[in-house]
Amino acid sequence: MTKEAAKSIIVYYANIPDMIKFEKEERNYLEKAYYDGVKSPVVSGMPHGSGSGKPTEKMGIRAAEHNAGKRTDKHLVAIDVLESDQETIEKALSSMNSKYKKILSWKYISGYSWVKIAVNINQPCSTIRYQHDKALEKLGEILEEDVMMVNELVDRANRAH
Repeated sequence: MTKEAAKSIIVYYANIPDMIKFEKEERNYLEKAYYDGVKSPVVSGMPHGSGSGKPTEKMGIRAAEHNAGKRTDKHLVAIDVLESDQETIEKALSSMNSKYKKILSWKYISGYSWVKIAVNINQPCSTIRYQHDKALEKLGEILEEDVMMVNELVDRANRAH
């Protein structure tokens, strides 16, 4: 795996929490828009309104016409894939040298500058950049060894940004 592919994966990993949050918000929006009335109709026994008496049926038809079920399922699948990718990348990171893991985490997750990382590790920036490149190579090696269908992970990472 190239360093660029490994970098793409670590950037993807840093963005996964926000992507999961977005997918959940979209799914919740769809559920509220199409299913809230269907899930909990008023059943007090008292007449409500002057409609046809079948509001849940109308809501169900509306949801079906707008493919709401498939759209909510799509978000569930996306969440599952993102969580699986997150776990896979976390496992790869946890098996790395702690210095490499810190450099990648600080650079891509925390957004630290090279100087800040260098100060934290007490080494020159040039050494940190060299170790950064080595860390990306190592991450790529670990992912290639441990992850089935690693190319799909790289593709998802590239599409994510």
